[in-house]
Amino acid sequence: MEEEEDEDEENYHSAMIDEFKADMLDIMRKDNIPDAEAKLNQFCDPEEIVDRDEALFSVRQRGVTLRFVAESLRADREVVLEAVKESGRALQYADESLQADREVVLKAVRQSGYALKYAAEELQNDPELQIIAERQG
Repeated sequence: MEEEEDEDEENYHSAMIDEFKADMLDIMRKDNIPDAEAKLNQFCDPEEIVDRDEALFSVRQRGVTLRFVAESLRADREVVLEAVKESGRALQYADESLQADREVVLKAVRQSGYALKYAAEELQNDPELQIIAERQG
């Protein structure tokens, strides 16, 4: 059952990434950016989002693109805060140290109660966070 949930979640995220790419491609074409599709594909490649400004831009548009950000930036508090502000589910891609950061988890849970699932165990058991998560659904 858990494997099915993981697969459903992966499909959900893949669909979100595809939607994000389509939206960004439309914006880039409207702005007359040359080679828009090639640039977008390079930008959305997990190996390529190593630049902090690009990572911030990406996660502000779609928080779950945090999964395509270089590992070192997944430990960057500002990058992760921006990601979870847009999508609480982005918490699952954050560095473990930030999954244990109460402020980061609080922001994520306020955006999506489901995000509590990705918090460090001690925060999953926090009564205040549990109440907020239940209210958010």
